[in-house]
Amino acid sequence: MIDGVKVFLNNTDVVLCIPDKSRNLVHLNVETDSEKRTGHLLEEYQIKIKDYTN
Repeated sequence: MIDGVKVFLNNTDVVLCIPDKSRNLVHLNVETDSEKRTGHLLEEYQIKIKDYTN
């Protein structure tokens, strides 16, 4: 098991994926300078994580 993955996409966009230690899920945190961009990245990484874990 890994502690998590932090992806720096550029100077303002960061995605943090952390597997839960007691439940079968992944916590996903997205930080950007735009609410629209945050929503887009959240959807994109939800799909990536689902594809990777299934």
